[in-house]
Amino acid sequence: MESLRLWPVVPEGSGRTVSSPPSMGPYEIPPGTEIMISNIGALRSKQWGVDSEIFSPECWLDNSEKPQELRKAFTGFSYAHRTCAGRTLAEQEAKIVLATIVRNFEFLPIHLPPIGEEMLYHVTARPRGGLSVQLRRRERERHQPRAHGF
Repeated sequence: MESLRLWPVVPEGSGRTVSSPPSMGPYEIPPGTEIMISNIGALRSKQWGVDSEIFSPECWLDNSEKPQELRKAFTGFSYAHRTCAGRTLAEQEAKIVLATIVRNFEFLPIHLPPIGEEMLYHVTARPRGGLSVQLRRRERERHQPRAHGF
């Protein structure tokens, strides 16, 4: 999600025709007006914080300091009945990429906390302080078939 926030696939957004006067603060937009909201402008707005130009994937975690409303406002795929037709495909491709990385690399922990202090418990459990890992390419057996393109 953070990659799409900083580098949206459709940076200029999509246009809409105003059907009834929207609430835009002091601005009046008459019905029939064509408007466009810039995805890249909205997703890099300082409303995301002073670090809005910084890649910060942890802002999507439940314990993030970012307001929940901002995370809900993510429009990388648009929303409602105008949701991007490619959203499901993009999400599936992300799963394929992750599966390919896991298939081809071993994840080796760099630092493990002392036993009994390793987990942080909220609704879910996660490693206290995160989990730093090093990747090592897996050795492949010659007879193992290789998936096309991966």
